[in-house]
Amino acid sequence: MEQPTIICITAMKNEAWIIERFLSCASVWADHIILLDQNSEDNSVELAKRFEKVILKHNNSKEFNDFNHWNTLMEESRKIKAQRKVIFAIDCDEFISANSFNTLEWKNFVYNAKPGSLFVCQRVAISQDFDSYIKEPNFLIGFVDDGYSSINDLDTKKKVHNIRLPYPKNNPDLYKANKIKLLHYNLTDFKRLVSKMRWYQCFEMTIQDKNVFTIMNQYYSETDFAVFWGNRKSYPIIDAWIAGYEILGIDMTTVINSSNIYWWDYRILEYFNQFGTKLFAKLPIWYFNWEVFAKQNSAVISIERSVFDKIYSKAFIHYKSSNSNILRTLLKIVLKITS
Repeated sequence: MEQPTIICITAMKNEAWIIERFLSCASVWADHIILLDQNSEDNSVELAKRFEKVILKHNNSKEFNDFNHWNTLMEESRKIKAQRKVIFAIDCDEFISANSFNTLEWKNFVYNAKPGSLFVCQRVAISQDFDSYIKEPNFLIGFVDDGYSSINDLDTKKKVHNIRLPYPKNNPDLYKANKIKLLHYNLTDFKRLVSKMRWYQCFEMTIQDKNVFTIMNQYYSETDFAVFWGNRKSYPIIDAWIAGYEILGIDMTTVINSSNIYWWDYRILEYFNQFGTKLFAKLPIWYFNWEVFAKQNSAVISIERSVFDKIYSKAFIHYKSSNSNILRTLLKIVLKITS
């Protein structure tokens, strides 16, 4: 059985709230952790330097570009010399479940899968109480390096949510896990998630390759966790998913940072100054008092929102929250036509 070199690749910006937990867990299963930092303004970099397996790289671009992040990380992974390389691409708020590493699913992929093979598992979003989860779609997170396949070969080069790993064209073997899960901690600091969803909506509007309804439908989030969680089917968390990490002394259930203001909010303020507020007027982001926030940061903004913009936002929120299928269908039709 050929001994593999396991590499974890991830991009980072302002992840001090979770980076120690992420690197502690990744250090359990990875031989190398390639971390691409994009101008972090907190102490993420200082925290990352404490971990001996980390290979820290810097992305000095001011532009958010998912394709560039993952393409650069893949190129960096190829600089590591090894006979057999298995690459896992995950975000800083994602954790391969602790029960994974003694399973046949893990061993078969890591040790036996031929070059070019891919690994898929289900991602589950953990509640802020760490006692339950909701199901998310299956996620491609693993790749046995064939030495040549690249995400440059793919048609998609999206700035947001681009594919993380190469997908070889010659019908690659696909390993689908059942026992292994990807634990998503994005909800554990819910106010942080809400801020991020506001930013995603605004960022997508600046790209202007989707209509406003599509953007809102993809990124809208309720602002209250109880409402958010109550609108989704949840399940009791499986203790084995985190117990193996906790046995090693890794804290898996404490939220380190919980704030009302996050770095994405400052970026949105920059967008308002750069593009004006009219571009973002229909988005359901105006429960946040941007005028007060701007004043607190010595900025001045002029909010341009028509009556129609305000009605559109409210209609969209009703569309997302309504329990009536008939009303939802009617609102969806109207919102799409007027987007």
